[in-house]
Amino acid sequence: MLAESLSIINRKAISSIGQTDGLNLNLEQQLNEVNEKLKEKALELTNVEKSAPAQKDLDYFNAENTANRIYNFATSFYETFLEIGGNEDTQEKRQEYADIIGEAVDEGFGSALAILGPLPEKVSNEVQNTHDIVFEKLN
Repeated sequence: MLAESLSIINRKAISSIGQTDGLNLNLEQQLNEVNEKLKEKALELTNVEKSAPAQKDLDYFNAENTANRIYNFATSFYETFLEIGGNEDTQEKRQEYADIIGEAVDEGFGSALAILGPLPEKVSNEVQNTHDIVFEKLN
């Protein structure tokens, strides 16, 4: 579709140029060459087999795997948090860290959703599922 649109624009440019001098003729030839390349690319793109994404690609972005990556990143700073707060790994320290990092993760989800705007229901459900899994892990 993009190639077709660009080709239409180029044809309009060619028709508006006229052929009053060699410069315009050269420009017209160049635009015609661009149009031919655009047509070839469009044909190539429409002939590409429309196959489903590989399962490994789908698995990488599923809720569980995405939640694992978020959780692993978020909890990777726990040792640094302990160093700042006295090095003692207690249930209270874990909860304090989970509260802090949970707020940050929640804010991150909110910011991402605000940037993305309305999502299709399937995607929105997957995002919510990812969010839920991250917080289950944090708890």
